[in-house]
Amino acid sequence: MALVMLALNGKGLGHLTRISIVSQALGSLGERPVIFSEGNYNLRGLTQFPARRIPSLWASPEVIRRQVSDDLSAEALTSLPAMVVEDTHPNPIQLPDSIRRVLLVRPTSFSYLVNLNRRHASTYAAFLLCDSSGSPSWPYDEAQTAQVQSWRGWHGVGPVYRTPSEDDIREVRERYRITEDQPICVFSMGGGGVDPSDTKGQDIVKFLKIAFEVAAVVKPSGSQARLLFVKGPYFPRRIPVPPQFEVIPDEEQMPALLKLARGAVIRAGFNTAWECAAGGTPFIPLTGTTYAEPVQERIAGFASMGLIAASAEQLWYDEAWRERHRRAAASVASRFPGTPDPARLQNLIWGSDPQHG
Repeated sequence: MALVMLALNGKGLGHLTRISIVSQALGSLGERPVIFSEGNYNLRGLTQFPARRIPSLWASPEVIRRQVSDDLSAEALTSLPAMVVEDTHPNPIQLPDSIRRVLLVRPTSFSYLVNLNRRHASTYAAFLLCDSSGSPSWPYDEAQTAQVQSWRGWHGVGPVYRTPSEDDIREVRERYRITEDQPICVFSMGGGGVDPSDTKGQDIVKFLKIAFEVAAVVKPSGSQARLLFVKGPYFPRRIPVPPQFEVIPDEEQMPALLKLARGAVIRAGFNTAWECAAGGTPFIPLTGTTYAEPVQERIAGFASMGLIAASAEQLWYDEAWRERHRRAAASVASRFPGTPDPARLQNLIWGSDPQHG
């Protein structure tokens, strides 16, 4: 049966991460997804399923959009019922009415969800919100939660995030020669790097300031600690990284690197925060410029569960706090393991007949 997955956004890895995790869950039940994805990524390194790169649809002329639409439709209609699962935002192409469409939704601001439901409720048969009430990243208050749950076709299926395999951890440990006597602190602004609206680079200035402050505590004179600065694909070349940091241009296995870290300083995106929590890695967050991202609410949620360090000293040296953090992180990761329940996911995507013939 044809199951087409369309990963849209082009910035960072979040869209492709969610599509890949959902595909793996469905693959465990015998589904055979085919992935179409925007962005310049090594698709083979991120998914085990057939994958094809497509141009940015919002930036493409109409003739390219029609061609992509024809390709998607031809793939989906090789069997019936025809299905396309999309992430993250509604796309600017038309698909035949005979194709059932489902949208994976990142937990964005509540106003964005309201607008999404108002404008696109007739387009999608289901909206799968990649988070769940009660998780530390759930950013909606009680009234907002009740409203989302009242909308037709909306379901929480998350949180959805990557976790590293033992092979991933071993490979990253060997590649960076990480040892117990040289603990690492990871600094990362996330796969999406810099928001385009931050034209003056204020996020980078703030991030570097926090990085300096934490580095001074983590690696005083004589310390064997290592400071690994992951620039990511959108970090501006014109801005130098100070010499006390070991620069990593990009890292596809960030969940493994974060799990190996004693602590981290991150831009508090959804995926990176969860990768820290699941890895048992305490972190200090940056609240940066975002598009429809409830960062403050997300940070408050993680902090309320004891997952965010109040200072660099606590992050690196307070062993009693670190043990409490370890227990809290293990509890949260156990409740929210990062992968949707495959059977429920299959049922929500295909509708009332999960066997779809």
